[in-house]
Amino acid sequence: MKKLLATLMALGLALILCSCSLAGTLGGRLQQILDKQTAQPQQTQEATGVPETTEAPATSETPEAPDGGDVSGAENLSGNLAAGGYLAMDAQGALYAARGGIYKQDAQGLRRICEDNADHLNVCGDRLIYVSADWEGDEGVSRIVSVDLEGGDRKVLAGEARCAYEIDFNDDWTETTVNYLCGYADATVWEGYVYFIADNDDGTTQRMYNPYSSGNVTVTWNHDKSICRVPVDGGEVEELVKGLGNGRPSLAIAQGRIWYSTSYESGAFSYPVTTFHSCALDGSDDQLLYGNGELNAPDATREIVMGLFASDGVLYVSASDSEGDFPNSRLMCVQNGTYEMMGEETYYVPTTVDGQGRLYWFVHEGDVLWDEDDDGVVIDEYLNNVRLIRTQPGGDTARCDELLRFDRLERFGDDFSTFTVYVLDGKVYALTQDDVYLVENGAATEVMDLPDLNDND
Repeated sequence: MKKLLATLMALGLALILCSCSLAGTLGGRLQQILDKQTAQPQQTQEATGVPETTEAPATSETPEAPDGGDVSGAENLSGNLAAGGYLAMDAQGALYAARGGIYKQDAQGLRRICEDNADHLNVCGDRLIYVSADWEGDEGVSRIVSVDLEGGDRKVLAGEARCAYEIDFNDDWTETTVNYLCGYADATVWEGYVYFIADNDDGTTQRMYNPYSSGNVTVTWNHDKSICRVPVDGGEVEELVKGLGNGRPSLAIAQGRIWYSTSYESGAFSYPVTTFHSCALDGSDDQLLYGNGELNAPDATREIVMGLFASDGVLYVSASDSEGDFPNSRLMCVQNGTYEMMGEETYYVPTTVDGQGRLYWFVHEGDVLWDEDDDGVVIDEYLNNVRLIRTQPGGDTARCDELLRFDRLERFGDDFSTFTVYVLDGKVYALTQDDVYLVENGAATEVMDLPDLNDND
């Protein structure tokens, strides 16, 4: 019997899938804070091809996100949380989750307010609610935590859930054991509750079709997944929906409904069996939006879901490939019983959405290109004509706004080859590994210099 053990934390999952997937009122408030705090001029990103000054492209006015609708927590969009929710905002400044703690940028400067490794930051009144994931030995331990906006008065709303990924298989891969423990995932605050995905103890053994061998494999797992919720002020955890699978399901909340995917892994094939659903906030009225979830069927729906978000009754999915062979992820759309590809997401930068249903999408033109040295060895992979665009509502690209353009963007090394887009208070931000940029007038202006991720002091 061979054994493969990999321990995963909820934060680590996002980093692995997106390479560096690094959400609200940075906008005017943060700029005012920074103007008072320092007299140094703002820096404009130049190295990657963003023009230092440029005439603003023709854009439509960006209204504020409406109350309710796609908004969750403190005016955070489902697309922002799908990107990991590493950036949020209270009334005083920006909150950023990095390895080694949660940092706050306000009139006092940039400082660490909490030592938790966190994701899915949700500001809820005078509280900050998030998922913490910390290493304890060779495993991760996840909790749902609430603190005040200075990091104090720490309360655990749901605690000590193990994070790990264990696969056992026999020599001919006809029998596998898959135990993936997510801890807590995709925490989203909505109308007084924190909604999240958690492990349960509903183990089983099933026959699953293996496309590699055109036969079945017997799969055993000890834990399945459920959608749960807990009151933001604390209380009993309530299980809403069971049977999300033994893999990596995803969750979003928009327009007063839960949107989610299931995920069943065999350990023998990279793409899990996946279906897409929507249900009421109490778990009732569960509707299958798309997918054949029959585990032993050759035509079962299979997908690797990086994240999902919903807007105007449409479910959008960022989908990956199995081995990272392709330089881009795929933007998929679930609508009217169909599942269709809208286009590629350049360099796995996930698409997001604003409160008006407009998508913020990193697109490119042409094929992948390479630079070679004198010996013919590839030294750089790059794309030309890469753009961050804002579509019309519903993803209409016929009249899109160009927010940023890169004449050349390298897959490895460029700051903007790995970033995440956040839409907050009608403004657009790019969160890279090192900085937060405000994107406007065709340029990216640094508004926050992030702490060194390797420095936990």
